[in-house]
Amino acid sequence: DQRLWWVLIGFAANYLPWVLVPRVTFVYHYFASVPFIILAAGLMFEDIYDKHRWGRTSVIAVMVVVGVLYVLFYPVLTGVPMTEAHAALLKWLPTWHLY
Repeated sequence: DQRLWWVLIGFAANYLPWVLVPRVTFVYHYFASVPFIILAAGLMFEDIYDKHRWGRTSVIAVMVVVGVLYVLFYPVLTGVPMTEAHAALLKWLPTWHLY
């Protein structure tokens, strides 16, 4: 699939230059690669959706889970105020401090 090559070339063009930098790099240096990771995930989901009999159900289930988790963690991601009960619900690991 030619689309995959464009995604891989775009990802490599944004990611590989930072791999060779000898100084400390931070996460924001890699943000330009994120759109290509999203496009690659989309192509993967399209492939699973079209080529496997269980693909449609799996892709829909993953998208529903992703949507629910996004809505659930939206206050944490954006700094929107939330209740203590909501924050306690989101503390899945003992090391997570959400409030």
